[in-house]
Order: sequence, then structure tokens, then C-alpha cells
Amino acid sequence: NTNFEDKYETKETIGEGNFAVVKKCIEKKSGKIYAVKIISKNKLSKKDFDLINHEKNYMKLIKHPNIVSLIDDFEDEKYLYFIMEYYKGGDLYSFIYEHKKSEKNINEKTISKIIKTIAQSIQYLQYFGIVHRDLKPENVVFESKEDFSSLAIIDLGVAITLPYGAKSKEQVGTLDFTSPEVFTNKPYDHKVDIWSIGIILYILLTAGRIYPFDCNSKDKKERDQIIGKKIVFLQQEYPDEFFGNKSKYLINLIDKTLEKSPDKRITIDEFLSNYWLINNTK
Repeated sequence: NTNFEDKYETKETIGEGNFAVVKKCIEKKSGKIYAVKIISKNKLSKKDFDLINHEKNYMKLIKHPNIVSLIDDFEDEKYLYFIMEYYKGGDLYSFIYEHKKSEKNINEKTISKIIKTIAQSIQYLQYFGIVHRDLKPENVVFESKEDFSSLAIIDLGVAITLPYGAKSKEQVGTLDFTSPEVFTNKPYDHKVDIWSIGIILYILLTAGRIYPFDCNSKDKKERDQIIGKKIVFLQQEYPDEFFGNKSKYLINLIDKTLEKSPDKRITIDEFLSNYWLINNTK
């Protein structure tokens, strides 16, 4: 019979979406700081409501230090409340943008630690048959930017469970991180998350200054069409400015991760046993 206000006190807003706001909150009994996602029920369609419940069930199931989990949840007449860990270090997108703005490259050791932790989190999800489907820097957050092992994968809103051998054709995700099979509406499986890891790795190595498949057009429709064609037909390039001093093992790893054919694409176990990753995270 406890309601949200009985147990928690809300503080400042730390994020906003179409029908939800994320605030810092304090558990009254312990004084511990959490984040609460407050979702307005009157703005939800039936599909939105199903997706939110879907995400809630995943967060209840998952117990991994690098994947967001649900601490507590409440519901009243107007709102849903999801209590989660509070990550005060910001997200990976902001981390990359800070380096882009200052025109500073990100240390290769740092990149390897970040990408290894992301890959280990995806490996854990795959053990449960879960495909994230929207892996991108905005969905990676830090407890502390001084401790890269403290990052966590968030936003399981479009995640899906695929039994062994099963595939989906639903087109979801963010275009810049979308694999060729999703863009062309072909059946896909967990290999779509491997592709997204490859895009994130490439962006980290260029500090966000170039993407492997990009377009400068400000017209969204035109930009989406051009990027989509590049994803499907063009190979990524490795400008000397960013990759001239990189090892062949690293370039080879990106190539295997951004393999157009999902059947030929590297597996998550192969990714984590790659020479470059092991050598840089010793």
C-alpha cells in the first residue's frame, strides 16, 4: 500500500522524453540517491504501455553490474514510477562530445576498457537470448568517468528475446547504429548488437569527429536515405588522421564487427577474445 511519495523525495530533473521525465530522488529511510523515471500514463498509447511494461520486466530479470536494473516501482492514477541506480557521470555521448569539442583524441587504453565492458554486458544479455536493438552512446552511462568499469547499459525499451535460431523483422533502433539487415528489412538476430558495438568503437577512435557511415545533409529524409545506402553498400574508410597509427589488429576487429553479412560477422565471444582487446585491457 506504500506509494512513491511515502518512500522517496524527488529532486532536480536529469532527463526528459516524450512521455517521461527522469529525476534524481532520495530514499527517505536510507538517504541513498537514486534516479526515478516518472511516466505520464495519459500520454501513453497501448503500444507505448506495452513497451514500458516490457522494459520493466527486463529490468527486473537482469542482475548485472553493467546493465541498469529496477530497484523499485510504483503506480498511481496518473503516473508510473521506475526507481533505478543513479549514474552521476553522464552518458558516453557526452564523454565523446567533450573530446570532439576540445579536439582531443580518446586514449586507446580507455577505449578498450569502455568497449570491453559494453561487450561483456551484451554477452550477458545474449546468454538470456536478449537483443538490445538500440545500443548507442546515449544508452551507455557512467557512475564515474574516472572508473570506466562503472558504466551501465540503459534503455531496454525495444529489447527483444529471441530463442536460439529465431529471428525478427521489426525495424527499430537508431539509424547511425543500425545494421544492414535491419535497414533492408531482412530477418535478424543478436548480431545486430555486434554491429552497433563496431560503430561505437569507430566513433570512440575518432572522438566523434567522423562516423563510419555519415552524411552532412540537413534534410532528414535525404540524410537517412544516404546513410542507409552507405550502411548497405559501402565499406567504412580509415582516414590516416585517426587510424594512421592504429594496429592492423584493431582495424581487422572493426572490419569483422562491421561485416555486412550477419552470418560472417564476428560473434560476441570472438570479439571479447580478440588480440587487440585482450592486449589493451591487461
